[in-house]
Amino acid sequence: MDYHFLPSLTEQSLRPRFNTLGKEIRRTLEELRKALKGLVVMSESLESMFIALGNNMVPGLWARVSYLSLKPLGAWKDDYIRRMAFFKKWSHTGLPTCFWISGFFFPQGFLTGALQNHARRYKCAVDTLSFGFTMRVMESAEDVTAANVPDDGVLVDGMFLEGARWDRKQKKLRLGYPGQLLSPVPVIHFRPMEDYTLPQEDYHCPLYKTNERAGVLSTTGQSTNFIREAACRSLKMLVSFVDFSSAADAFPPLILLAQVSALLETLIIPAVHSSFLGRSQ
Repeated sequence: MDYHFLPSLTEQSLRPRFNTLGKEIRRTLEELRKALKGLVVMSESLESMFIALGNNMVPGLWARVSYLSLKPLGAWKDDYIRRMAFFKKWSHTGLPTCFWISGFFFPQGFLTGALQNHARRYKCAVDTLSFGFTMRVMESAEDVTAANVPDDGVLVDGMFLEGARWDRKQKKLRLGYPGQLLSPVPVIHFRPMEDYTLPQEDYHCPLYKTNERAGVLSTTGQSTNFIREAACRSLKMLVSFVDFSSAADAFPPLILLAQVSALLETLIIPAVHSSFLGRSQ
């Protein structure tokens, strides 16, 4: 697998975003410290930050430059540290065999980079490429070895199903167990394919960053929350009474859960209701 695009992606996209967030955290905490000591004026934004910290909420000053998250402050802090550790290890020891997609600021950019890399390698037009999806037997990145790395595409983990589960034996979607809201998904192989369309007989599972399933259009014209659709096989008995056109009402999304804490935070793939806990606990 040729990962030439990935160092560039790290340098141009990941590092500036996380550096900006880290600098803002340090700057605002220092300003708040001074304001509490009476050395500077307590501005409205610093007061809002002080109230948010006391209520275990992520301050708006941080959220505006942060990745999308629904976590309370304590869980958000733990997730931030885990993201930093993931990219630090990547930087120091080389490319991972499996990517924690929930840890990315902008998963769409990572996946687009994978398509562009494939297009350069095989000298084909990138706009003719799309992803096919295969659930692997490995449960998490820790189970992936160099021998498991495919020649094309990328292996990703960090996804959960909300309201359903992946049947490891039948390799299909099933309804979730009673009382189980979230179900971990095995490692998924995202493989670029030319002139590929998702099979109509499969459930077209939307992938979201959080379980809020709503976002706004960014300057690039893409949603800040929705990532893409993934195709998942499902048991016919579960959807025989539903047209696939309305399957989204029958299945919650496959959550690319970037995290799960007391409240739930994710990167979701709705396939029954993507982190982008993407195994963050």
